[in-house]
Amino acid sequence: MPNSLSPMEVLMTHLDNIRVSDIIPAHRSGDDILSLEHNQTISVALKALSKRKILSAPLVVSPSLEDLATDNDSVTSPVLVGWVDITTVLTGLISHLKGKNGGMLPHNMLRLMKELESEGTVYAKSPLITLSGGEDRSLLYCSEAGADWAPLKDTIRDQYLGLSADGYQKHRISHRIAVFDAHGVITQIVSQLDIVRYLCSNSDQLLGHVGGAQIQDIGLVQPKDAAASNMKHAAMRSGLVTVDPNMLTLLAFEHMLSQGVSGAPVVSESGDIVANLSVSDLRCIRPEHLGTLALPVAEFVALMHGTTYLGYSQGGSSHRHSHPFFGGSPKPKLDMSTLPSSPRNMKVSEEVERGVRLFTVHPTSTLNEVLHMLSDNQIHRVYITDPSCLEGQRLKGCITPTDILRWVLSVNAAAQLPLKPDRSASSFPPTAEAVPRHHPGPQTHSNLIVRVT
Repeated sequence: MPNSLSPMEVLMTHLDNIRVSDIIPAHRSGDDILSLEHNQTISVALKALSKRKILSAPLVVSPSLEDLATDNDSVTSPVLVGWVDITTVLTGLISHLKGKNGGMLPHNMLRLMKELESEGTVYAKSPLITLSGGEDRSLLYCSEAGADWAPLKDTIRDQYLGLSADGYQKHRISHRIAVFDAHGVITQIVSQLDIVRYLCSNSDQLLGHVGGAQIQDIGLVQPKDAAASNMKHAAMRSGLVTVDPNMLTLLAFEHMLSQGVSGAPVVSESGDIVANLSVSDLRCIRPEHLGTLALPVAEFVALMHGTTYLGYSQGGSSHRHSHPFFGGSPKPKLDMSTLPSSPRNMKVSEEVERGVRLFTVHPTSTLNEVLHMLSDNQIHRVYITDPSCLEGQRLKGCITPTDILRWVLSVNAAAQLPLKPDRSASSFPPTAEAVPRHHPGPQTHSNLIVRVT
């Protein structure tokens, strides 16, 4: 690579030559991809997803016995009709309960728990094909974006971010895409986090010294709202969706989904980050666990991590524990497959490792540090906190894999525009705002299909 190229040009040259197939780890096999049949129930799907500890799977229709008896190879492979993911199941559950309660969810914890334990069982018996979003019309088939020849930057723009060449939103943001072979068989599923992991592993080659740039210098930190005196309101005014620790969990998820986000910081009244709540917390949920969604958010998070919420008595002021709001040390989450059916009699096994982990950085943290945090911990949110706050963790922003992909695309957008005089001497890429954001309302995340011909 010529030394005369700027860091932006180096990155974009590489992304022009990288394909989706290049970022798939060599050890990853497509043979163990879980597919769900359209006529299976939601209950079966939840158990299958829980067993694999994954959030989504392709929804397929297998060929009939008559089709298998023919000599036509095109009808011997399962036909993809959609996707099943936890967000879709959760949205369907909320809709089902609203239909039973005059269009609103119960706000009383015991009533909601009773509804979840009774109606949740009924809902879980529904076939997967009835889920909104699980049908074919929710998908976009993109035969022009073959994983073996389309540049990665085009796939990021067209598939993951759903943008047209001029920056307009064509379809929903996608967390992952499925790669087909010529026979219509899914060979790989590639997520946004896979791209982040690739950038992280090849940072020296792709990013150069830009990897050591502070995130506040490259546009990954939203400007602070100086007009907001209350720190909790400041987080809200900066565009972040937040949830209250005392809010019932299902109501919190309803709020998040209505805003088009799959995760949000749990923020105390004082403005401290208590925890992170996301659909990833439902990775191992089964039909018999739906009653846990009636718990207050803080208690739900504590249950999932095998610890105790201290906020009611501590108010975040005591630092006797490693986490000011939760007891226990920061260790992996609780495996929901070990939970009993009802949350009313739940006891955490002594063998369960306990603790709630918060993944935070400062505006002065580097891009490489953020990439490593996302990649090494396989998480989808890193929160930016205010380093000037001596007590607690005050929220300034959040970085997700989608933000990283937007930043990568902004480098490309700026590289194709004349540089302003005051920016021409800069060695760092521009801010992520270089990518036009034409979002007509909340954007729901989905999954896309890339057909390799």
